[in-house]
Amino acid sequence: MMSLGQFFLFCVLSCNIALGQTYKVLYSFGSSGSKDGIEPLSTLVADESGNLYGTTLVGGLGLGTIFELSPNADGTWSETVLYSLCDDEIYCFDGAFPSGLTRDPQGNLYGTTYADAAFGGGEAFELSPPTTQNGPWTYIPLYEFPPQNWPNALTLDTSGNLYGTAFAGGSGKGQAGYVFELDPSNFAFSVLYNFCSTGNGNFCPDGAYPISDLVFDKEGNLWGSTSTGGRQGSQGTGTVFKLSPSGEGWAETAVYPFPLVSGGSEYNVTYPEGPLSMDRVGNIYGTFTNEVIHNNYSGAFTLDPKGANAHATWFTADGGMSYSGVLIDASRPFSFVAATDSNGGSVLQLGRTGKQTVLHRFCQQPNCTDGNEPAGGLYEDKSGNLYGTTEAGGAYDQGVVYEITP
Repeated sequence: MMSLGQFFLFCVLSCNIALGQTYKVLYSFGSSGSKDGIEPLSTLVADESGNLYGTTLVGGLGLGTIFELSPNADGTWSETVLYSLCDDEIYCFDGAFPSGLTRDPQGNLYGTTYADAAFGGGEAFELSPPTTQNGPWTYIPLYEFPPQNWPNALTLDTSGNLYGTAFAGGSGKGQAGYVFELDPSNFAFSVLYNFCSTGNGNFCPDGAYPISDLVFDKEGNLWGSTSTGGRQGSQGTGTVFKLSPSGEGWAETAVYPFPLVSGGSEYNVTYPEGPLSMDRVGNIYGTFTNEVIHNNYSGAFTLDPKGANAHATWFTADGGMSYSGVLIDASRPFSFVAATDSNGGSVLQLGRTGKQTVLHRFCQQPNCTDGNEPAGGLYEDKSGNLYGTTEAGGAYDQGVVYEITP
């Protein structure tokens, strides 16, 4: 078995174009102006029938949509707007600018918005399927956040409780964000941990300003990342943290404080801003960005559960910024990431030996009709097909949903 160090090599890695892959645009947004939604930024989720669900940041009848994409018998796909957020832009009581979705076994969709007019800090919501055939979906506001809290996407446990992070707010020093739990059955909301509970506000060893989604391990611990904090001074460029249930609540551990040095100080790995993934033995994977030191480049990192073995690799193919996280591929010995750069972006495959392979480069068609700037993470179905979104490009330059078939 390959070690973590072998997975992510520090050397300059080779880059190849994968052969045998089929790329297809399933849907181009903007076909009806902005009514079908524009700028799909979130990672997709799917149901048992293969329908895809996602959000657009804006568009619809107001400021964002929740949409369904369904396959047709002839191989085409049809888009349905299940709900338009903020159709009354003066009040916007149902929120605006939605993030990613999670889905429970009953087919309910859960998500958050970055803003709402009632309090200005975003909203957690549930969207429930129709009770009658072809009936409307029901939007249920679950919690309205205080101003400038900006909640991130939600994670669902096996009991139906929701967990998430707010980028700012809370009772920690500097209001550096928090982790929360929400029970959608009775709207009960509780804060599990406030960041920058230690330190002095300028130095937050436990991390500050969480930006990633959360992931559960087998023991019921929550894992996530913060965009700053961890080390003192300018070295405080984020953490990977663990939140563990205890008899007196939840205990936080900054498992790894960035930067992670890869090949010298000029290659400091900083800002773990993408969502995290976890493999079967508890190793953590994610993406990082470095907006200053390394020319707006990004890469992928991995940590063991104790944070003792940390490794990273810079993306040598197409470079650019990546906020997509790493998809752990269950069917092949590879992981996938979606990377964005100034040339349209690419979907990269990272091999166990450190080899990087380009599965698709975007903006290769005139006017970027194949998509431009991949936005959210990737979803993989049981057949190994990959699905994702781009922020721009497509037939109307308002973003696409795409499929990559092995």
